[in-house]
Amino acid sequence: MSRRNSYADYYSYTSEAFQPLHYEPEPRKRMKKIRKPKLRYRDVGQTSRMFSLLSLITLLIMFAAAIGIVMSSALVVERQQNIRALTSELRQIEEDNNLIRTQISLSYDIHEIERIAGQRLTMGRPQPHQIVHIYVPRTSQIITNIEHVQETPRRSILDVLRNWR
Repeated sequence: MSRRNSYADYYSYTSEAFQPLHYEPEPRKRMKKIRKPKLRYRDVGQTSRMFSLLSLITLLIMFAAAIGIVMSSALVVERQQNIRALTSELRQIEEDNNLIRTQISLSYDIHEIERIAGQRLTMGRPQPHQIVHIYVPRTSQIITNIEHVQETPRRSILDVLRNWR
């Protein structure tokens, strides 16, 4: 085993003259030759048939993809036209509804309603004996301020019957 160069090899602490060391290079390893496998050549007719078959399949796939892209683009354009037509129809209907709402709000006159009810529907004002008064207890009315509400005690059926006239 040979030593690598170090400072001790170049500097001598004695009175002797410097003698360089001679190194023998390490022998090189021989590389094995890699043998390439022998190529087998196909028959020219078989190769051209295979190439033309693959080319035909590739062209068919590309043609189908192009048709699919064109069809999807046409479908998108058609749907956009439908959306535009429906949007314009919706705007027209909204305008008609607003016009009808305006006419209804302008024609809301109580005297006109009474006239139409009397003429077309043969309706009249109720007679005094046709009016029924309904008593609504305070607990069923809408409460606006919770602080002023007093809790009402629960009543039994007997209490209700006693107070009933």
